[in-house]
Amino acid sequence: MSDAARDDLATVLERCRAHRAALTRHLTLAPDSLHRVLRCARCQQWSLDTRAYEGFLQLGDGGRRPCWDLAELRAFVESQHLALHKVDRVDACRCGAPAISLSLSAARFFHAMPGSGAELVIEVHYQDESVRAVRFGRSPPGGAVSFLEEVSEEIIHGVFGVPLTVWGAWRKVIAEAQGALAPVEEGLALAAFPLSAEGFRADFSEALQSDPDLRAYGLSGRVTADPAWQWLRAEPALAGRPDTVLVMMLRHDVLAARIALLAAARGLGARREGDTVWVEEGSARWPVELPTVAEEGLRRGFSLSTMAAAAVTHALDRVETLQGFFGAIERLRPGVVLTVEGMFLTASREGVAGRPIDLRVAPFGTIPDPETLERDLRFYLQEAPSWSDPWRVCPCGAARTVSLHRWSREELTALGVRPDELLFVDEPSPGDGTVLVFGASCDRHIEHGLRPLLASHPRSLGSLRAQAELDLERQRYALRVARYADEGGRGAALVEAPNLLDATAHPRLLAGLVAAALGGEATATVSTLSRELAVVAEEGVDAALAARVAEAGVVLWTIQRGAAPTPVREVFASDPSTAAAGRFEQVENAGPGQREGAGTVIDRTGLRSASP
Repeated sequence: MSDAARDDLATVLERCRAHRAALTRHLTLAPDSLHRVLRCARCQQWSLDTRAYEGFLQLGDGGRRPCWDLAELRAFVESQHLALHKVDRVDACRCGAPAISLSLSAARFFHAMPGSGAELVIEVHYQDESVRAVRFGRSPPGGAVSFLEEVSEEIIHGVFGVPLTVWGAWRKVIAEAQGALAPVEEGLALAAFPLSAEGFRADFSEALQSDPDLRAYGLSGRVTADPAWQWLRAEPALAGRPDTVLVMMLRHDVLAARIALLAAARGLGARREGDTVWVEEGSARWPVELPTVAEEGLRRGFSLSTMAAAAVTHALDRVETLQGFFGAIERLRPGVVLTVEGMFLTASREGVAGRPIDLRVAPFGTIPDPETLERDLRFYLQEAPSWSDPWRVCPCGAARTVSLHRWSREELTALGVRPDELLFVDEPSPGDGTVLVFGASCDRHIEHGLRPLLASHPRSLGSLRAQAELDLERQRYALRVARYADEGGRGAALVEAPNLLDATAHPRLLAGLVAAALGGEATATVSTLSRELAVVAEEGVDAALAARVAEAGVVLWTIQRGAAPTPVREVFASDPSTAAAGRFEQVENAGPGQREGAGTVIDRTGLRSASP
């Protein structure tokens, strides 16, 4: 390459910083980005191809896990000449030459280093489809890149003040047979020790008991099931020490202070209440639960600074959504007074308060059209037509049914409903695990606190039971079903649906669920796993198969959602002589955790789908 061409290339590489700045200007946690400098073989003009990557160094195994060390990150960047035209689609040159005429001359990879105020830059030069030179640098905001003479993870840690990854620190403490503690950054340290190291354990426990802000987070099955922790299963240092305990030690006060600092930089307020930091702007606020942030950061391999940046990014998105929600209400109801208490919003008009709106749920679903939002406001502001029967007409104006719901006792305070407002189908006895309650529902809204309605518009419990029986056909469930069969052809199905537990509230609904899950009427049992999960097993099915289906459902729910389902364990029997009721619609052929198509193996269970 001529000297003039090299000068031109250097100028184009500097333009990468401007592209990066435009990409990350308004972000608390900037994504990784790759900026490739391409040259056209026909017109010899330069062009830039910019790509951002989800996650944080989420570049290993095709993006399924984070990079575990500097060598793996370097290999990813160096291999970009192999991805060009083969993996990544590139636009054609402006001169009209096809994309294949573009060759890769150089690339810059940018990775934010939270807590340092700077970014790591990896610059690679290519020649004749091979790597010619690689160098690493530090890029402060708005400043030029200063390149390092030598590079290693230790040097990067010293230059930036924070580590590139925490995986190296984990390996160091694991290698110490008698126990070790390694600081990662202010407020965060990693520890590993065998259960037999009583002295280490005693010091460890004493430190935790003497400092309420110092918390220990162990490696749960949910954490180690994440692809980021695949290396741990093959770690040679643990082969002969299966009793080794791995713990992340984190100071909540430091994490809270870092969150408050980052929130202030975005113009947000932050106040701590125990283990919760409220990030707020005006009346819009969002709770950041420090234990949740720490557990998620442990699972993903984040440093404390990265945890704080990710938490503020999430909270900022939530606060902006709430502000838009409040604005939409005020535009549709001028003069409405909005009062926020905790995470519930109460809208009042002319001194009359409406129903509390759960701000953890209401603004974050599919954005409703203006007509649907108008319906929601009529419901929450209780603007029912004066002529209507509130048992048959929802305040939003839609037709209403009397519905049946099964709740676990732990859910009796859910959705802001007070237990004394619930209307029980049968008075529960102290030993019951679940209870049956009445609800009044339209196609969009459900009202559970019906005792005030019963006082203003009296009905006998007998008449409500009779009405609920007539309205069974209108109760709708959107199911995801995965069917399996034993050697005798008898079936078991894993079923997932919102509020699936309610389908066990009446024998006819139960019969409808069985028919939908097994593909026809059958004598079967329905074993609930949670409010959303159940196993439907045909009579005589192999018990081991049904148990593995139940285990698979819990495991896959945990992997997909990052938390185990809240258990609700009940068993119900159904037989074909009961007439089925309810609308059970299968929304996907693939069951929970499966990909499209039959024959997909569920991890660690050996189960194979028998669905056609």
